[in-house]
Amino acid sequence: MVKLSNAIWFVVLLLGAVGCASVPKYRISFENGEYPACLKQINDTEKKAIEDQEGKDHVLVNIMAASCAVYAGDYKAADAHLGKATEVIDTGIGENRGRASLVLWESAKYFKGAIYERQAIYYYRGLINFMAGKYDKARASFNNSLLTDKQTKEEAAQEDNAATFYMLAQTYKLLNDEQNARIAIEKANEASSGNPYLTEDHLQNDNLVILIEKGGGPLKIKDSQYPQISHLLPRPEPAVLANVFIDGESQGMASSLVNWYRQGQSEGLSEADKAQIGKAVAVQLFGNLARAFTGEADTRVWDFIPDTISVFSAKMEKGPHTITLKFPEKEGYQETHYYIGVPEAGVNFVLLRNRYLKHSTIKK
Repeated sequence: MVKLSNAIWFVVLLLGAVGCASVPKYRISFENGEYPACLKQINDTEKKAIEDQEGKDHVLVNIMAASCAVYAGDYKAADAHLGKATEVIDTGIGENRGRASLVLWESAKYFKGAIYERQAIYYYRGLINFMAGKYDKARASFNNSLLTDKQTKEEAAQEDNAATFYMLAQTYKLLNDEQNARIAIEKANEASSGNPYLTEDHLQNDNLVILIEKGGGPLKIKDSQYPQISHLLPRPEPAVLANVFIDGESQGMASSLVNWYRQGQSEGLSEADKAQIGKAVAVQLFGNLARAFTGEADTRVWDFIPDTISVFSAKMEKGPHTITLKFPEKEGYQETHYYIGVPEAGVNFVLLRNRYLKHSTIKK
């Protein structure tokens, strides 16, 4: 049996979702880990959609551009793109078009993202502001992410994003708000029980925090029987465990904070989902007459987010260190990052995006 790589699977599924349309270059660049090229290409080819708030893909192209910018290390550009997206989400621009699409063709829908995608938008804006030292703005964004999670239909899944709680705890710590930092880290531990790094001791004492993003975000496909309905599904090659080595010595495994596919699965049916099911039922009952007034499911998705975000933290000696990620489930696959500094005071936060490149060496 031939095993396709994650990037090839992505292209196969994407082509299945959009027909025979050509795949934009920026998508290929992203899957290959060429993030600066991805950012340039998406800004060049999607310029109108990026600026046009009334365009149905305005939010989608901006959050995809933000992903490219984050991993390219251009946090200023990432914040600008996420700002365009949150302006639309916060102000209700496109609301009438969104309502209309529940009744008319789904292809006309103004994209604002599912609950898990909006969570991620606020999470990444918080992370960017955190990295920039804008802790009040970071706190606001992380809290917006948590408020968005509250919209999840399943009550048990309304506070299950440990990544956001964890970063909120780190933010409160730097704002010298010990009480709220303690509450946030406890919430993170409840959301991801068994994660050894979600303790007050690690929060207060560790000076190196590594956030490891692994795998590719979930995709949507049309139902084979009722094309009015879409299904969220994980990538064929999910994220795997990461063993962290520092200066050649194993320090232990990174531990999961959030899985975006599971976040999406726990949302329940949205109003759009219910409307689409109604369309499918209408087609079944009334055949071609109803089919003439219905469209196919919307399969647009922020597939540039990772499958999983994991964390590793430790108290290390100050100075530069070499960090290597090894993947026990994928023999021979590792990533090495050189000159990762640990300060004499404070904490160094390192964001690593893993693409499973064999024997890859990445200089930071």
